[in-house]
Amino acid sequence: MRTKTNLLIASMAVSDILAGVAIFGQWIFCAEYMLLYGTGDYPCAIFKSLQIVTYFLSTLTMVTIGIHRYIGIFHRHLIRFNVTAAIVVTWLIAIVVVAMTAVSVKIFKYFTSKEIISCGVVLEFTEPFDSKKVRKVRVAVVLLTQFLLPLILMTLIYGRIMYFVLKRQVIGEQSQQRSKQLSNSKRNTIMMLVTVVIVFTVCWLPVHFLHLLNFFVTPNPRLKNYCNNSTSYFLVYWFSISSCCYNPIIYYIFDPKFRNGFQKVFNLLLKIKTSVFPGFS
Repeated sequence: MRTKTNLLIASMAVSDILAGVAIFGQWIFCAEYMLLYGTGDYPCAIFKSLQIVTYFLSTLTMVTIGIHRYIGIFHRHLIRFNVTAAIVVTWLIAIVVVAMTAVSVKIFKYFTSKEIISCGVVLEFTEPFDSKKVRKVRVAVVLLTQFLLPLILMTLIYGRIMYFVLKRQVIGEQSQQRSKQLSNSKRNTIMMLVTVVIVFTVCWLPVHFLHLLNFFVTPNPRLKNYCNNSTSYFLVYWFSISSCCYNPIIYYIFDPKFRNGFQKVFNLLLKIKTSVFPGFS
C-alpha cells in the first residue's frame, strides 16, 4: 500500500487527526473559565491556529495528489515526483500562511455563563492595525489560498486528466474482457475526480460565501468584530470542516487499490485485536 498517492493520503490523515486534537484542545482552553482565570488567550489561539493549519494541509494535499497524477500521466519520463519533498512543502506552506495571520483569531468560546457555545476574538490587534481590518485581510487571504486557487488548480488538472482518459483509445487489438476492464477503470477514474472536486466545492463554498457577506458585502453592525455566532453559521462551519471525512470514502468507493489496501490493514487490525483480546471476537 506504500504508493506515492497513499503516502499523500496518509499525510492528509495525520492532518485530520491533528484537527481532532485541535478541536478537543479548544474545548479545554477556549472554555470561558480557562480564558478568564486559567491559561489565558495563547493556548486557545494556538489550538485554533493548529486547526486552521489542518484545513490548509487537507486542501494542499488534494492539489498535490492531482499534480502527482497529472505528472504520472503526461510527464512520467520527464519529471520525477518526490513525494517526501511534496509532503514537507505542503506542511511548510500551511504553517507559514497560518502563522502570518495568527492574530485577532476568531474562536468559539465554550461553556460560558449564558451559552454553551458563543463567539469571540482573542489576541486582538489594537495598534498599529485595527482588529477588524486584520480579520478582513485574513478572510481574503484564506479565501484565495485555501479555496479559490486550489479549486481552480484542481478543476484544470482533473479536467485535463478527464479529457485525456475520455479520448484515450485502446491500442491494438484487445479482448472484449480487456476492453471492458479499461472502460470500467476509465469510468471509475472520471467519477472519482469529479466527486473530489464537487465535494470540496460543496463543503467549503457556503462558509466562504458567509465570510464574504459578513466582512465585505453586507457587514452586520450587530456582529462584534465580525464575529458571527448564529446557529446557521455554526451549521455551515461544521459542515465545511467535515470535508476531511469524505475523501477516504471517495477513494474507497472508486479506487480498487486503495480499497484492497484498506481491507488488508483492517483485517490486520482485527487479527491484532483478536490476539490481544481473545475474548472479543
